[in-house]
Amino acid sequence: MSFAIQAVELSKNYGEILALKDLSFEIPQGEVVAFLGPNSAGKTTTLKILAGIMPASFGEATVAGFSAAYEAREVKRHVGYMPEHNPLPDDATVEEFLTYRGRLKEIHTKKLKGRILEVAAMTDLSNKILRRPIGVLSRGVRQRVGIADALLTAPPILLLDEPTIGLDPHQVLALRDLICGMRGKHTILLSTHILTEAEAMADRILIINKGRKVAFGTAAQLKGDYAPINEIVLSVNLIPEKLLEVLKPLGCSWREPISRDGAFYRYTIASASLETSQKLLQTLSKTEGVVVNEFVRPVPTLESIFVKATLQREDLN
Repeated sequence: MSFAIQAVELSKNYGEILALKDLSFEIPQGEVVAFLGPNSAGKTTTLKILAGIMPASFGEATVAGFSAAYEAREVKRHVGYMPEHNPLPDDATVEEFLTYRGRLKEIHTKKLKGRILEVAAMTDLSNKILRRPIGVLSRGVRQRVGIADALLTAPPILLLDEPTIGLDPHQVLALRDLICGMRGKHTILLSTHILTEAEAMADRILIINKGRKVAFGTAAQLKGDYAPINEIVLSVNLIPEKLLEVLKPLGCSWREPISRDGAFYRYTIASASLETSQKLLQTLSKTEGVVVNEFVRPVPTLESIFVKATLQREDLN
């Protein structure tokens, strides 16, 4: 398999502050990866290292086949990077800024104007917006200008640091469509705090905490890994007292709270191993008048996975 991005035991120190510690991961070409973590987890530091802007203290990063430390110029030719706090000039128009950036990125003069119009269309920047000074734009529009800049050279790899900050719901949906449309054509690593968007856009999700990787996989894989062990969600037409008579011989109990929907009570059954769960279902099925409406293992949300994965490593120093 060909990897667009490889990080091997990346570590970064800011004096006595440890921002990254032995961070390793690989991203195949054409994959979209959502990069999650609490504030100060090390996401921005990681993206800067991968973009060839900042060297790691230890470890190695390879981007588009080039060393981020020793071939930073080549890395920058193959990467479109949008920082979280994009330093856009207030006194330049959007078109002037993109023209300036295109020249810095060595786009041929004859092709530059056409390319600016292409990325403007991709990021929903109208001709009217192109003529406006950046200083009068809303934060959401400024974000789209930053994304347009990152796309100028049609780079094979995009590193986007919080691209959805400041975007309204319609703009977030448009960005989702844009990123999903680039799947397979570009490799995209984007940090975000919007967990629903991470799940909707990304092929895989990378979660770090205090500079270390704590989870990495597809949403389905993470939900499987973090599914509660020995728990069953049961919806049945039995009041708590009657259900307790069934559970006691099996060594099970339910967790509060219990909810009710019409004739059915919904319970979370604890200490329900696979064998015990089978016995419980058999017992309920054989009991006259009992109707089982739901009998499933609970599936965690990405939000609960994020909380659990990061809390598990709160002891990191």
